[in-house]
Amino acid sequence: MADMVIVASKFKEMVKSSGCNTGGDAAEAFNHYVHWQIEEACNRAKANGRKTVRSHDFSTMSVSEDSLLVASKVKAVIKANGLNCAADAFYGLNYQLNWVVSSGCNRAVANGRKTIRGHDIVLQ
Repeated sequence: MADMVIVASKFKEMVKSSGCNTGGDAAEAFNHYVHWQIEEACNRAKANGRKTVRSHDFSTMSVSEDSLLVASKVKAVIKANGLNCAADAFYGLNYQLNWVVSSGCNRAVANGRKTIRGHDIVLQ
């Protein structure tokens, strides 16, 4: 199991605010998705000859009120890739993750369920 870089209670709260419930594997699947997103951002920074991960390495940038992330854990994952973490990197990742949760809830509802499961996150 990968180190938890998300705040599970905030993830569940966000799912609940979308009118869905959280399945037993949803938070762990979401955490794995976050790790994958961080690894991809690290690869983009390296490919561009940079040693710092920035918000645009996550393909989006917007400030979100609620953070689903544990900042120190995200920084640790980026550091493990031999890179630094810019202050704006969290905005890009958090914006994308908010979209993923919303899309997962929409997928569950479209499939006649009120419970978001791990595969609703992974199939983004």
